[in-house]
Amino acid sequence: MYIMSAANVSIYDITFTRGSSTTGGAINTTGTSQLIVINSTFRQNQANSSGGAISVQSIGLVHVVNSTFFQNRSYGSAGALAIPGYSPSIVENSTFLENTAGGNGGAISGSNLTLIGSTLTGNIADGSGGAVSGGIGVEIIGTTISHNQAFTGGAIHILGNDYGTITNSTVFQNQAEYTGGAIYTQGNVSINILNGTFAQNNSPRGSELSTGGNATIVLSNSVLACVPGDGGCIDQDVNVTIATPNSIIGTGT
Repeated sequence: MYIMSAANVSIYDITFTRGSSTTGGAINTTGTSQLIVINSTFRQNQANSSGGAISVQSIGLVHVVNSTFFQNRSYGSAGALAIPGYSPSIVENSTFLENTAGGNGGAISGSNLTLIGSTLTGNIADGSGGAVSGGIGVEIIGTTISHNQAFTGGAIHILGNDYGTITNSTVFQNQAEYTGGAIYTQGNVSINILNGTFAQNNSPRGSELSTGGNATIVLSNSVLACVPGDGGCIDQDVNVTIATPNSIIGTGT
């Protein structure tokens, strides 16, 4: 489905299966169009460039609710959902399962993204961010991210000179081949983690947190429980400032 110009499209209770395109295997938006997706399923769609299921190239609102993304594939970035961040986007109460990307963001790649009450499991990125790769203003609330894989940032990859927030979320048993089993950052990034649990993530360097630039990470009322014998909880090779009010960093089982 190609949505162009100033179209406003709402999609309810529809299943998109085995679609294929250069960009956005099932849906591609452009111009100033806005997209609302509710109670829908995206299964085994693929894109050559980005957005195995949906690619947003428009500046309009995007809102995805109660939807499922299963086994979609992008040979570039964003195995399921590509959101460049021209305007705020919201994904809530949705499931991303076993999506894959040849680049960054096994499930989602984007900026200006708020992810609420969702589950991301078993997604794979050949680059960074097994579940989510994000830039400006990524907010993750009440979400579970588990069993995802990437080269860096097994669960989450945040880049650019901006901020991210993770609140009331659980990140566990994700794996990075090189560094950052849970989170990998690039650039001058600030991340606030509140009421978060990070457990049993794995990587040769920084099983929970790792950075490829200057990073400020504030842990509040959070737990980092590392796997014994892995590459250490936090890789602090490059100018990382970590504040941990009322948080626990230690060895998990």
